[in-house]
Amino acid sequence: MADDPSQYAEDLDPAAGLGDRVLHCGYYGPGSKYLMIETYRWPSAAEAVAGVEGMRADREADPLYEVTPFEGESSAGYTTAIGQDDLEYATAYDELVVLVSISDAGVGTDATEAAGLLSVQSWELFTVRG
Repeated sequence: MADDPSQYAEDLDPAAGLGDRVLHCGYYGPGSKYLMIETYRWPSAAEAVAGVEGMRADREADPLYEVTPFEGESSAGYTTAIGQDDLEYATAYDELVVLVSISDAGVGTDATEAAGLLSVQSWELFTVRG
């Protein structure tokens, strides 16, 4: 439904390869616009890095996605352009993987920077309140 927030947390089956818990926060705006922030918790930082690398490999295997791995960053991660309007930004922080998805906002530098800031804010909120 347009203009509706969505939030939930759930335990995950480790066999799914997405960690053991997820916190999902989303906002569905008018039309097809949405913003989702998903924070996946892994048992360890090494497993979180492996998890984000696995997510990246899944995206790279699909020709629909244009994946750009982070180069020279202190954290593992990637951005994914989906056409000209949709963006995913995923990164590992400690034992967390934060995935920010934005639709109908473009895939340029501004959208990437905004997704990066949202990712850091989600990690900071989780570590303060987690």
